[in-house]
Amino acid sequence: MAIDWHIGNRDNLISGSADHTIKVWDLNNKNCINTIMYHKDKVQDIKIHLIEPNLFLSGSFDKTVVLSNIKYGSGDKKGNKVFKLDGEIEQIEWHPTNNCIFYCSLDNGYMCSYDVRKESQILCKWQINTKQKPISCFAFNKVKNELI
Repeated sequence: MAIDWHIGNRDNLISGSADHTIKVWDLNNKNCINTIMYHKDKVQDIKIHLIEPNLFLSGSFDKTVVLSNIKYGSGDKKGNKVFKLDGEIEQIEWHPTNNCIFYCSLDNGYMCSYDVRKESQILCKWQINTKQKPISCFAFNKVKNELI
């Protein structure tokens, strides 16, 4: 369902799946080197941090976004931050110029932003679709630093 890669960690790829797992893949040996099981439903999206290639966000249909480290396994949840939302996650994106903020779109027509330094404290929530339909896609205009 989701896949991401970072130039700062060229040997690894990370994927999220409908079986609720996140897998870290070794691209050189072509095998899975870590399976992470934090979510209770499908992992809809994954985004590796823009600066720190071992950190990533995972968003799930279990209505959570988790900030975690690629090096940690399922039994090691130290340093994880869990952000609970009121809808299933459709998409997550890091802010292009503020690497502590992420945005997510939900299945109920809302978008939210969070600062990862403040667990579960929402920065902003706004309704985009008044018919409560999913916001399946959004992007940043990196030239103007705006959400589109």
